Amino acid sequence: MRRTQDEIVARIEELLDNDFFGSETQELLSALDFEHAKQFLKEDATEKDWESYPSDEAQLRKDAKGYLEFAIGKATDHRGLSAARSIGHYRGWVWLLEPELFAGFDSAPYAPYGVPQLHAAAVVLDFVDEFDRLADQHPELLNMVDGRPCEPGCVEGCLE
Repeated sequence: MRRTQDEIVARIEELLDNDFFGSETQELLSALDFEHAKQFLKEDATEKDWESYPSDEAQLRKDAKGYLEFAIGKATDHRGLSAARSIGHYRGWVWLLEPELFAGFDSAPYAPYGVPQLHAAAVVLDFVDEFDRLADQHPELLNMVDGRPCEPGCVEGCLE
């Protein structure tokens, strides 16, 4: 893990009032050991309850790569709230795993539907091959990566 437990706690505290869906916080919390996580858990949570939660770097990377197909599906289906929630997960994963590259990921444009940021996450987290595989199934992704509507004349809000 590239972040310390204390750095993760501080980031969660920064996000508490600003992580609308809680998806970024969820990923950060999953990287904490029980001692650091317990302040954010229900009062009756025990260390035994938490045993299966802490994720190491390999698991976080696997989760991020595995989530990409779902996230792209939400984006290409023009599911605005779900697409935004997906970006929250990726904000957490990139912040945890590639701190030196987070600013570049975070500055990628969101529109349309988070696809430029999904592509940036795939680059930063080193699974562009998976993004490219999914782009073969969803050719509109290449337009969206470049900030263009999924197809000419899209009325589904690609540029909102």
